[in-house]
Amino acid sequence: MITNLHSTAVRDLVFQEMRIDPADSGLSAAQQAAEADYLDQLKSATAVTYASTSAVQSALDGIMSARAADPIFAGITRITSLTTFIMTDPQMLAVFPTAAQEAESKVDAWLSGIAQSNERIALVSLAYNNLIGVNPGGTFKNPSLRQAIIDDNRAEAWYEIRYNSKGEVEKGSGVSYNHASSCNSRRRLKKTSSCVLAS
Repeated sequence: MITNLHSTAVRDLVFQEMRIDPADSGLSAAQQAAEADYLDQLKSATAVTYASTSAVQSALDGIMSARAADPIFAGITRITSLTTFIMTDPQMLAVFPTAAQEAESKVDAWLSGIAQSNERIALVSLAYNNLIGVNPGGTFKNPSLRQAIIDDNRAEAWYEIRYNSKGEVEKGSGVSYNHASSCNSRRRLKKTSSCVLAS
């Protein structure tokens, strides 16, 4: 469902929905401190680029497993039962509007003036999976696709989307692994997700 855990807004909302919350008033001071440590570990893990999607999932699952097994949380079922980094359908639906709006903004920054249409939906899906947008240095991601759209070359645009828009997914980065992982039957993040593009 979620494709960009490098986005602070999306990432923090994911953690909120999963109730990974050091400020939870139902936890003791010691438990809150432990929760803060696990949250920091998760944030650090989502900032890393991994060799594969399975490596991303494994890193996040390892933190969640350690959290669930930590004796300090004994008796807190919502924590001890969550041994993998996975979201429920309602949790994913709660996060989706924020992630989708970020994708819309990425499309506008990448190439302004694209009206609501099937073509824009395809571009939003690409942005949702971090495959188009603006790089930190100001350059454009997928410049060949952008130029094809500017030139109104639909055949070239289709080719770029079909064959040249999978780079981040293949790398298994923390940004984009989620779309691929969301397509499996277990609905793991990831973060996660409709299989519109296949990130």
